[in-house]
Amino acid sequence: MGSFVWHPYTQMKDWPKFDVISKGKGMWLYDIHGNAMMDGVASMWCNVWGHSNKELTDSMIKQTRKLQHSSLFNLTNNRAEELAEKLVKLAPGMHRVFYSDDGSTAMEISAKMALQYWHNIGEKKKTKFVSLENGYHGDTAGTMSLGYVPSFFSKFKPMLFPVLRMPSPNGYRLPKGYSFDEYQEFCLDKIEQTLAKNDNIAAFVMESGAQIAGGVVIYPKGFQKKIGKMCKKYNVYSY
Repeated sequence: MGSFVWHPYTQMKDWPKFDVISKGKGMWLYDIHGNAMMDGVASMWCNVWGHSNKELTDSMIKQTRKLQHSSLFNLTNNRAEELAEKLVKLAPGMHRVFYSDDGSTAMEISAKMALQYWHNIGEKKKTKFVSLENGYHGDTAGTMSLGYVPSFFSKFKPMLFPVLRMPSPNGYRLPKGYSFDEYQEFCLDKIEQTLAKNDNIAAFVMESGAQIAGGVVIYPKGFQKKIGKMCKKYNVYSY
């Protein structure tokens, strides 16, 4: 089988022949020859409930027979409302749900919401974004700007907008002369100084719990909470 698909993050010349996946069951994928392979990344985190989950497939079949899709532009539907209500109950502090199709567009929407919020309340100068070095937030133009990993995105730098980037507490590559605790405090001080002296910051953006694509950097305990408190102190939207 010849491949007419341009595969993402793949060196095509190194792959004259791809494994052709024909089905999935639970955590396993099966190719056309019957070989099984564990889907250890849940199909890039898009299938965390496993393949061919009966409860999900039955529900999807039932729903498609009734209503496949309906726009939320000046309309609504019971399923969208029911899911939103459940999500609001699960997430502390959440009051409304805005639906998106994937992680990159969710981040783009969040950035737009931040800018629109400040514009709506008359704070039109708050247009800048702050993020951590080596953060990853997606592959669209806006998210490449917010989460710039040089090894991924350097070729696209001319099309990206400027972002203030703060040091990340990477315990594996400490600057000379720092302990991990000292470097964490250095990062937090740098972030606070930046928020304090710039009154045009719309939002601070960071991954939740850890930076994965940027090197599997696990945040120290309380690090993210401390940044959240800073954002409230200096009137900066955080997500």
